[in-house]
Amino acid sequence: MKLLQNCWSELLILDHVFRQVVHAKEGAILLVTGQQVDYAVIASQAGATLNNLLSHAQELVSKLRSLQLDQREFVCLKFLVLFSLGQRCLLGHRV
Repeated sequence: MKLLQNCWSELLILDHVFRQVVHAKEGAILLVTGQQVDYAVIASQAGATLNNLLSHAQELVSKLRSLQLDQREFVCLKFLVLFSLGQRCLLGHRV
């Protein structure tokens, strides 16, 4: 449980990225509710910080799409995040 407490935000982001890679159309974000929102709509209403995050997220999704990762590979990535970050947190190292 301690591992999950230390890494929940990274796992949540990875889950969101997986959803975008597999199910979202190009130029849109697929929300948990199933609604798709165009990047242009978000960018027009967001500040610089959110636009920067969206840009980085788009780059990551594009790279992962080009690698054609499947669900099993994303699960492996989740385990890597869980155990690599979690181990550091349990040992008292700063991430």
